Amino acid sequence: MLPNNVYKTTPSSRILIGVSSVCLIAFAAYNWIVSPQTVCLKAAQQQYHMLQNSGKKAMVIRAKVSKKEREITDLKDSLEVQSQYFFTTNDAREFFYSVETMLEEAGCSILALTYINTATDKANKKEEGGISPVTQKTAKLRFSGSYAGLMQFLGSLDDMPQEVVVRDILMSVDQLNKGKLECSMKITINILQDREALSDG
Repeated sequence: MLPNNVYKTTPSSRILIGVSSVCLIAFAAYNWIVSPQTVCLKAAQQQYHMLQNSGKKAMVIRAKVSKKEREITDLKDSLEVQSQYFFTTNDAREFFYSVETMLEEAGCSILALTYINTATDKANKKEEGGISPVTQKTAKLRFSGSYAGLMQFLGSLDDMPQEVVVRDILMSVDQLNKGKLECSMKITINILQDREALSDG
């Protein structure tokens, strides 16, 4: 005979115990199976968003790089066009050597050709970061000839593909050669320094 204090299950209590067991099993299954998968899913979603953001950043960077490449190409093209107005170091040397020939072809006689340093020349040497890639060379020219010869010589300078700046033109009657003028002027050219010359400097 069972003791009186032994608990006897009734149908309703058995149902309650069964429901509680199912809840415990379901809770455990959620913790063991569903919850880890949810964490993995959230991590995957975060990684996906990070990859999306990285992809957007990469697209922005590529766009900026492409823009800079276009700007560099445009600058190179512009420099190529502008460089034709400058003398190279060798061209500058040959130009001043050819001045006497141009005067002779115009029927003029050279009297003096002296190189001078101007304030601009000195400023170019003190450019920030060292030597400026563009320098100026100025020479004072004095010659004798007719007015027509003077105009022909100036026309020859104007026909140069590079830019030649002529200033401070002074004319007077040549006392030794009647009918001719003695003329003096300053000639300035811009020289685009060679890359090798800049690195050596």
